[in-house]
Amino acid sequence: MLKVIFFLKSSTVDKNGELTIFARLSLNKQRISISTGKSISKDRWIFTNNLRNVLKLEKEKVIKSSLDLFQLNAEKKFNELFR
Repeated sequence: MLKVIFFLKSSTVDKNGELTIFARLSLNKQRISISTGKSISKDRWIFTNNLRNVLKLEKEKVIKSSLDLFQLNAEKKFNELFR
């Protein structure tokens, strides 16, 4: 079963002081981390419980939708390869 976890990488700060959101894809004991191309401030990431709580800012809603789509596409590709 494929598992997708999103996390911030503190070593990748952009010019606005925001951190890049990475995705960790895990299958059995193998895993890979890739950038999602999205960024958010550490304070907002923590305040929204890693974008799991109710989101009020439009930017956070867009990022959450993008991450959901990212996860869906990753699972779709995994299922295609698994078959």
